[in-house]
Amino acid sequence: MAKVNSTPKNNSRQNRRKRSAVAKRRHIAEVAASLFFKKGFMQTTTKELAEACGISVGTLYYYIKSKNDFPQMFCEIHNSDLDIIEKEIHKEMLVNTLENTLRKAVSEYLSWINRRNKLIMFWYDTVRYLSQDQLRAITHAEFRAIGYFEEILEKGKKDGSFKFRDLRVTAYSIELLCHEWILKGPFLKDHYTLEVYSDLCQDMAVALARGTDKS
Repeated sequence: MAKVNSTPKNNSRQNRRKRSAVAKRRHIAEVAASLFFKKGFMQTTTKELAEACGISVGTLYYYIKSKNDFPQMFCEIHNSDLDIIEKEIHKEMLVNTLENTLRKAVSEYLSWINRRNKLIMFWYDTVRYLSQDQLRAITHAEFRAIGYFEEILEKGKKDGSFKFRDLRVTAYSIELLCHEWILKGPFLKDHYTLEVYSDLCQDMAVALARGTDKS
């Protein structure tokens, strides 16, 4: 039997199909996050998910094996987004001060949280239903976010820009400031726009990094 060689045209077609499948899977994940937020993870059926996505249950099962796939899908989205943010922050470190880099990191991370608010709330609402493997995946994604704050803080400590007391607690406190936009959303959004809250978070992050915030 003659061997069929791969051609640029075939590769291009395969790449388009792969990108289309990834985009469809991500769309399903986004719809699912909104539905879980409204109804709850355990209360939402695969039939309701399929209807919300505008596809049949059979088509839904082409992209997922079961509803339990969604925590892993959300982690994949989370990590993909963090890859982009980390690249931006590393570029910023090369051309800007560490204080301004920290401000940029807070701004980018908070903007991401605002975009993915349903996904973030899924972690908080659904954590009690997840398996140990799923929890470990979420914890890994969480530590990645904390990790890039730690990287900036550590570099700042070495060059004398920052004088925080504890690296992990300071990084976690900065991340939690950003998460408050979702956790305390109904209260905060009555008093602040995202831009104003972002400026406040940046000022507080710098104060924590400098060791001047005693609250």
